Amino acid sequence: MTFSDESYLAELATRNERFWEGSIGPNKMNEALVELELQIEKCVLVSLVPDSGSTWLVRVLDQNGEYLEIDLDMEDNSETRITKLGVPVKARELREYLAATKLSQLKRNAV
Repeated sequence: MTFSDESYLAELATRNERFWEGSIGPNKMNEALVELELQIEKCVLVSLVPDSGSTWLVRVLDQNGEYLEIDLDMEDNSETRITKLGVPVKARELREYLAATKLSQLKRNAV
């Protein structure tokens, strides 16, 4: 990893500490993700972007190593959509994916 990749990994780790604590994103976001059968403590939050109204676009590497994009509706969970992304091809998304994979490995090795 290059210096910029190391600093991005550190930023991702800090963001995920907040994710695992439940102190990032909209209220009850982690509860909604748990309802979708995600094990928050074993997931890596790649990105979190407000979409529209009560909807957030969440990208995670889940507990099984699947790279997911979740269109999370905080008001109506039946409107939530999950897409399996696979390995991304765009450079920025690939960097995010690889950093999330590395962080996931580091977290597993620390347990």
